[in-house]
Amino acid sequence: MISHARVESSIMRYTHNKQGTRAMIRSSVMLLLSFNISLLSETTAWSSPLPQARGGGFNASVEMVRVPVVAIDEEGIFVTGLDKASFEIKDGGKDHSVDFFVSDADPVAIGILVDISEGMKPYAEGIRLAIERASNNMRPDDEIFLATYGSKVTMLAKPTADKLQVAPTFTSADNTYWQATDRALYDAIELGLSTLERSTYEKRSLLIIGADGDTASNAGELMVQQHIHRVGVTIHAVVLSQRQTQIRNTPSRVNRLQTLPEIVRYTGGLLAQRPRQWGRFVDATGWIEASATDITTYVKHQYLLHYAPQNPPRPGTWRSIRVAIDGNPKRVRARSGYIR
Repeated sequence: MISHARVESSIMRYTHNKQGTRAMIRSSVMLLLSFNISLLSETTAWSSPLPQARGGGFNASVEMVRVPVVAIDEEGIFVTGLDKASFEIKDGGKDHSVDFFVSDADPVAIGILVDISEGMKPYAEGIRLAIERASNNMRPDDEIFLATYGSKVTMLAKPTADKLQVAPTFTSADNTYWQATDRALYDAIELGLSTLERSTYEKRSLLIIGADGDTASNAGELMVQQHIHRVGVTIHAVVLSQRQTQIRNTPSRVNRLQTLPEIVRYTGGLLAQRPRQWGRFVDATGWIEASATDITTYVKHQYLLHYAPQNPPRPGTWRSIRVAIDGNPKRVRARSGYIR
């Protein structure tokens, strides 16, 4: 049974030590991590061809496993500036070295997918501010794009490093927003994955702001799952359902990504689920805005590890992995396995 750690965020505090810069997130917004704070959860890493090596001389045809990770210290503070020698990987109980490494300082590509079905209309202002804050929270070289989905999917802003171009495309949208009765969530994810697949950046994430599951897509669960495997993204979500959505299916069960929280858990992302009371935020607007900011802050602190499994599992089977720093898996937020 998964237990959900709570990351508190919105004001960043930086400290320094011999391990590098550490950033701690503080605030009253609560983000539910889709993995256990002390024991890694049953989430998924990605098996894919190695990307073109940057001077490393690796064969691009070798099958690799991609593992996005975040490093923390005992106080739950982000640890930055680590290199690949800092990480230890066990695949199937065997030690593996990191063959290809992407630093937390490297740029990231992120897509924001917004549910514009009629049930989301009360949250319009919060969504607008969330897009604006999330865009402004990214680093200068990071790329961002924006799409909406209701009965159909629309790309509003193509990938760009010019963050000022993104938010206005949402505020100037036509009046068909908030009129759809259906949600083409899978189709939206497919568009997001296809867009990220073309990115030159190795670190890739999706942030979904929506009500919950799919009701209108042409794409099916299996298509989405296979595409997620190929691209190797982490999907995060701000879920605004009135009801708390239960996660009924484990990541190792194929074709069972039926709800937005299940999709998030499957990819090892962050889940911010609508609270019963808004607390210090008074209403939904501030909570949505802060949640999106916290998720993009987390995304910026990710590393990406690639390694070649010594004895790859059979296709369609689950393989457990463990990532640690100095032998301590509690210092790493990472997925606990993958399906080939």
